[in-house]
Formats: sequence, structure tokens, C-alpha cells
Amino acid sequence: MSKYDALWVWIKEKGTDGFKLTFAKIQQIAGLPIDHSFLKYKKELRQTMKKNKHTRSQIAGRWLLGWTLFIGIGAVAGASGMLLDPSGKAMGMDAMLPYFQVLPLAEYLYQDYTFPGIALLIVNGLTNLTAAALLLRKRKSGVVLGGVFGVTLMLWICIQFVIFPPNFMHLLSR
Repeated sequence: MSKYDALWVWIKEKGTDGFKLTFAKIQQIAGLPIDHSFLKYKKELRQTMKKNKHTRSQIAGRWLLGWTLFIGIGAVAGASGMLLDPSGKAMGMDAMLPYFQVLPLAEYLYQDYTFPGIALLIVNGLTNLTAAALLLRKRKSGVVLGGVFGVTLMLWICIQFVIFPPNFMHLLSR
């Protein structure tokens, strides 16, 4: 408990990043006279200000966590659909299978959706969920991996543009 608790409460309620106070105003808010010993309470002031604001990195980390969870859970769901019904009929993807079958090693990898399902699960599902777990534990490696897996997803999408037939998204990319 500090003799300046009233001041810390006032600052916390103010909720702004910066402001100026005169010694007279501080005395008025704190309700007691201040002297040179007030300067040793700067550490308390910093702690009060830190509790009050969210840094840009914290906000960006929350967005990254949301995206990695969204992508990871979506990829696991899509991969599960492909692995449960490798023909693709249950997900309405059976008409797209011929586009896979012109790729290299198609006779081994693309006779059905088993390999694409495994690839989706590993490349976009488990990786993004790993990054999300690291972000939840507030590890810096979660941020790095979230970025790496974001670039991986962009490459995945670019490859899909090449593989699949022209559609309205192709028009946007030209």
C-alpha cells in the first residue's frame, strides 16, 4: 500500500498514454503534500501505466493467435473430410480430382484425396495449431512460426492457382 494510491487510481482511470501534471495537481489528487521523496515512486507509476495499456505486439499477437487457430482448425477439418472420404464426393470435391492427376507422380499420389488430405493436415493444420499453442504459452517462437506458416499458406494458395482451372479468383490475380 502506497501513500500515493489515490494518484495511481486517478492515473489508471485516466486511461491515456501520456499527460502532464503539475506538482500542485499531484498534491490535489493524492490529497497530501509531496516532497522530493515522490520521485522514488516513479517505479510504481510505470507499473500502473503498464497494467493500463496493451502494446501493439500484444494486439498483433492476439490477431496472430486467432488466425493460426482459424487456419489450423479449418485445415484439420478439411483434411479429416478428405481422409474420411478419399473420393471427395462427401465434400463435393470429386470434380476437382482430375486437375490433380496431371501433376508429377499423380499415378502414386493423386488417385484420390488421401495424399492431399495428409498434406493439408501437416502443412496447414498441425503447423498452425503448433504455432497457436506456442502463442498461448507466450513464446516468441510462436510469433516466428506463425509468420513462417503464413508464408507457407500463401505459397499453398499460389500453387492452387496454378493447378486449378481459371475462375473469378484467377481474374483477380492477373
